[in-house]
Amino acid sequence: MNVRPFLLERYFAKYEFNAPYLLCSSDCETISIEKLFELDGKKEETLRNFLNLRLGYTESRGDPELRKIIADIYESDKIEYENILTFAGAEEAIFLFMNSILSKQDNVISIFPSYQSLYEIPKSLKAKLTLWKLEERDGWYLDLDKLKKLIKKNTKLLIVNFPHNPTGYCPKEEEYKEIIKICDKNGIILFSDEVYRFLEYEIDTVKLNIKDSKPLEPACNLYEKAVSLGVMSKSFGLAGLRIGWLASQNKGLLEKIAVLKDYTTICSSAPSEFLAKIALKNKDKILKETKEIIFNNLKELIYFFEKYKGYFNLSFPSGGSVAFPYYYNDTDLLAQNLINSKGVLLMPSSMFEYGKNHFRVGFGRKNMSQALRLFDQFCEENLLKKD
Repeated sequence: MNVRPFLLERYFAKYEFNAPYLLCSSDCETISIEKLFELDGKKEETLRNFLNLRLGYTESRGDPELRKIIADIYESDKIEYENILTFAGAEEAIFLFMNSILSKQDNVISIFPSYQSLYEIPKSLKAKLTLWKLEERDGWYLDLDKLKKLIKKNTKLLIVNFPHNPTGYCPKEEEYKEIIKICDKNGIILFSDEVYRFLEYEIDTVKLNIKDSKPLEPACNLYEKAVSLGVMSKSFGLAGLRIGWLASQNKGLLEKIAVLKDYTTICSSAPSEFLAKIALKNKDKILKETKEIIFNNLKELIYFFEKYKGYFNLSFPSGGSVAFPYYYNDTDLLAQNLINSKGVLLMPSSMFEYGKNHFRVGFGRKNMSQALRLFDQFCEENLLKKD
């Protein structure tokens, strides 16, 4: 297969572990193994079990207990452990899913901008790609009438991502169900990237109040031809575990993907599966702390973008830990000058192949305040003083 370089990942490879401050991270604040054991409430027993863990091969589909715990997250009698397949992170899941169903005869519609592999892998498989672009006008939105017009006779797959990376957009429930209805009417498989699920919220910008909102129902619960993607990396902040999964009512499709997995990782890491089980059993505790960080950081971001509203415009997110502000000038240049002068990394929109006037900001980590203060200094020195 012929795949272009992954722009975002190449950018991170250059800067991520050298830049003192990341103001563009997509994942949330992580925790230590010790903290994870403390959350479990049985630290000594958990540690003893962890140290006694055998480091042999694990089951290719994933530890049955882990798959059962993952299935319970979906709270549906349609999703049981047989409907779950685990992977080494979300990327492997995306790669194998696309390779298992697509050919050059197929048309694929993908939300855009998005994580590059969601549309790049279909292109590498010679499938015909159509982009369903988010539009920005008093906030981000998707035009459902445009989606209907994009559908062709050979449209096999629709790819969506809610809460959305990089904008933080979430559709309203009725819009979301209309997307599913459109897929059902046309016999289209729906691939739903749900890696930021459980991080939905509402922002009252007048009172500067942020509160939880109800997550969208997982696509795999609502539609038999839907496949939902989950991972430990984003909402749970445990990217180092490299555990992701697919959930679907379509066991035949999962079987095709499982066959391909024999040519990639074969199975997951035993320690990672052990730790993922503990994390998911205590997901509410982890999510509570994560949301506190996100909500506090969002308030600071709102103040920042209000201060510089002549230069930036923030369409407020409604989920996840990222947003995609507009900048009146070139964000490649902005990002380069900021990393050079303050050691703060932004993600310019060129890394999403989405023009030059947006950038991704991440607000899921505790040190965002420090990074934002340095960005504020940069703006005072380079924007306000010039005016």
